[in-house]
Formats: sequence, structure tokens, C-alpha cells
Amino acid sequence: MTMQDLLVRGSAWLSFVFYIATYVVWLRRQQLSRVRWCWTVAWLIFAVHVGLAFHLVHHWSHAAAWEATAQQSGVGEGLYFNYATLLIWGADVVRCWLAPQTALRWYVRLFHLLLCFMWLNATVFFATGNSWILGTIGFLILGEEILRWRQNGQATTDSPGS
Repeated sequence: MTMQDLLVRGSAWLSFVFYIATYVVWLRRQQLSRVRWCWTVAWLIFAVHVGLAFHLVHHWSHAAAWEATAQQSGVGEGLYFNYATLLIWGADVVRCWLAPQTALRWYVRLFHLLLCFMWLNATVFFATGNSWILGTIGFLILGEEILRWRQNGQATTDSPGS
């Protein structure tokens, strides 16, 4: 693995770890500030990942990123999903710091469903080599936390980012 691969893939995996940590902390009803910090760090690392990928792999070319996305997933338009994720997640991070109780329930559910879909594809379905095992473990941890949460009642906020 080259340094370029390590930086690009490593930043994605580190963001995924903080994404899962956000849910674990939230579902365990930890302090809101811990949830907020995990959520913020996950997005910041994701933003760094996108920047590293564009700089080191695609050389700031949208066309190159489109082609790479099309080769990996069969759908070049998936690149727009990544752009939207970066922007919407960033806006949600700002919202969670400035007005944490203002998220609309439908927005929260839809956004987190889309994020989960993105991470599932990135870490399980399109993972390289045996790294899909790590993604599967992350989602198993998340699933176990959700089951525990459902058995013990609901969390006190509507969103991990709240």
C-alpha cells in the first residue's frame, strides 16, 4: 500500500470509526457534548478524506473523480452523492453546535439513512481486499447498540448530531 492509499483510505476509515462512535455514544445516552464532538470529528475527517482523494488521486479533476466512481460502483453520478453528503453533513455539524434541538424528525431519519447507506457501500460492498470485514464489524457493533437501545428505551435526543 502506498502512502497515498494509506492517507486516502485511512482518513475514510478513521471517519467511519468516529461515525460509529457517534452512534455508540448517543445510544448510550452519553453527554451531549461528547456526541457533538464525535459527530464533528467524523465530518472533519471525512472532509479531509475528500480533499486528500481529490488532491492525491484525482488531481482536482471532477472528470477523473467521476470516472473513478463509475469504475468502482458502475454509476458516475454517485460522485454527486458524495458532494451532497459532504455539504449536508457539514451543515448538520454547524446546526448541532448553533441550534441542537432544531432538527426536523423527517430530516434526521432521512439524512442518517443516507449516511448509513454511504458508509455501508464504502466499507462493506466496495471495500478492497479483506477490509470489508472491518466495515461489517462496525455495522455489527452499531446493530448491537441499536438493539440494546431499543431494549432500554429511547435516547434523549432525536439525532446523534443533536
